[in-house]
Amino acid sequence: TADHGNADHMLERRADGSLQARTSHSLNPVPFVIFDPREPLGGPQLRAVDRPGLSNVAATCLELLGFSVPDGYRPSLLAAPGR
Repeated sequence: TADHGNADHMLERRADGSLQARTSHSLNPVPFVIFDPREPLGGPQLRAVDRPGLSNVAATCLELLGFSVPDGYRPSLLAAPGR
């Protein structure tokens, strides 16, 4: 995964009008890309997940590595779980 930081919103105004660095993350969406040259079309097919986010990445990585996803994890993004 990549840390997208806050490149879209680097500064914010203080109450007195001066600028200060904004150090928090933005809420802009970040693409999730899996590429495997051995797979047709360059990677596994992803499925639609309700409100996907970083919390789905752990289950997805575990499945890609061949591990079982523990109970309580958010769903994997892979279309064919248990690869």
